[in-house]
Amino acid sequence: MSKLDEIDSPSFLSTETYRLFVQALLEAAQTASARGDFLKSATLEVLSKTRANWVELRIRQQGHFSQCDAHSNTQESSLVRNKRCIAASDGAHLTVCKEDPSIYYDVAIGHYDPTLTGFTKKGSAWSRRPENANCAFASPEFLTRLLQGRKGELFASSVLLPLSNKNTRVGLLRIAWKDRIRLSLSSVEALEDWADTLIRVFFQRMSVVALNERVKELTCLYGIARIFEQRDLPTDQMLFRIVEMLPPAWQYPEVATARIIYDNNSFVSTGFQEGQAHQVADIIVAGQLRGLVEVFYAEERPMMDEGPFLREERSLISTVARQLGFVLEEREIRSDRTTLHDQLLHADRLATIGQLGAGVAHELNEPIGSILGFAQLLQKTEGLPRQAVNDIDRIVKASLHAREVVKKLLIFGRKVPFQKSLTDINTVIEDALFFLESRCTKEGINVERLLESDLPLLQADAAQLRQVVVNLVVNAMHAMQKGGALTIQTKRSGQTVLLIVKDTGAGMNEDALRSIFVPFYTTKALHEGTGLGLPVVHGIVTSHGGTIRVDSRPGQGARFEIAFPVSAENTE
Repeated sequence: MSKLDEIDSPSFLSTETYRLFVQALLEAAQTASARGDFLKSATLEVLSKTRANWVELRIRQQGHFSQCDAHSNTQESSLVRNKRCIAASDGAHLTVCKEDPSIYYDVAIGHYDPTLTGFTKKGSAWSRRPENANCAFASPEFLTRLLQGRKGELFASSVLLPLSNKNTRVGLLRIAWKDRIRLSLSSVEALEDWADTLIRVFFQRMSVVALNERVKELTCLYGIARIFEQRDLPTDQMLFRIVEMLPPAWQYPEVATARIIYDNNSFVSTGFQEGQAHQVADIIVAGQLRGLVEVFYAEERPMMDEGPFLREERSLISTVARQLGFVLEEREIRSDRTTLHDQLLHADRLATIGQLGAGVAHELNEPIGSILGFAQLLQKTEGLPRQAVNDIDRIVKASLHAREVVKKLLIFGRKVPFQKSLTDINTVIEDALFFLESRCTKEGINVERLLESDLPLLQADAAQLRQVVVNLVVNAMHAMQKGGALTIQTKRSGQTVLLIVKDTGAGMNEDALRSIFVPFYTTKALHEGTGLGLPVVHGIVTSHGGTIRVDSRPGQGARFEIAFPVSAENTE
């Protein structure tokens, strides 16, 4: 370095000042929570260490650039994000705007003449007022453009430094002084070292931050995958666990909350709070929109790639929503398959029971008839002891009960032929109640009829419909051991006739409701029921093309609603 250079070199560009600058950058890289915080800290350090009056830092990323300004009169740095770059003729996006002086564009694209005094070999542009210069610049226009600030102020000295990363220009750093700083080629080259250090620390920090963010995202995805593997985990619990894993994966987990909405059910993370800034992704199941995955920031955060969110976080939330859709679809398919399998097994059991019941019934009919016949003959014998008469009476009652069971088995096994004819459902009900109403009264059960008149006739087997009414009434009587109210109602609903039997008895729980039509299932004592009454009702109703619906809760009685279709010829 010549004596002249030493004189021209500003005193603050010493080795110690450079060391302090590097140390400050490294500390900022470790402590700054966001990219913008580091840029502001770096801008203020340049302002302080160079004793400049204005510093402007621009960094380009993915077609946009962030711009930081620091002024000596405020000692604060302001940040403007997502300023759109203009494109050069080669399609590259530059850290310049249309309103910038042309010198910004020249430095950004490396358009300079290194033989001119105003440029360095690396393409930095520098200038000072003529009274401070010992050399002539390329042109007066160059001098004016470089010394003039954006608000029209005129600086005494100014440097515009290109920032490069891996031989690619990614930004600009401008330093300006109002005082008469004796800038020289050597001092500008020293500032280029500062600029190179700044950009290296910045991208190193960006790499570390990006790595940390990827670790958080992969941890989130791995945790969710582990949850997906738990196939027996209920869907609600699965969604609750997943939503808790989302906030820690975002850049600001301390203010992040998450929500999953699926089929109008909401699952939220701990301390959930909505915010103005949020990301959202659709949950698509089998091609249909079924819900949303949302992440909110409860407090304002600096602008990043997508509002305050990173571009990678958009990819993460979309991946979570997409994988969630696949898993929910697979769960629904598996559930449908299980349900279908259970239905097939149930149908197979019913068919087997029906065949067995019909065979047993035919085999039992003859001996039961013989027992009943001989018992009735014995009843006619005179002079029998009283005990024998009582025993014979029990034999007759037991035989009649056995014959009724056989009859139900034959009906259940579809071995009793239909005798369909035009049938009045109200008449069937009256015939059934003729034998049962007195028993109801005796047991403290009040029977109420709500029979709609002028109902269309049904094409049905009257005897089997009577069996349906009897079985439902008897079933209701067993449920009202201490008396109650029994309501029997008929009405028309569209192309169906409804038969409704409602009681105020003990009611049924969910397990009982799922099993009431299973043959031989009963909640009654062993001597009180066969477990065939309601299965027979179900069989008769379905054989007539009807449907049956049951509503019941423990302690709130039961309501059976049967819908019989009206034949076309009886529709008025």
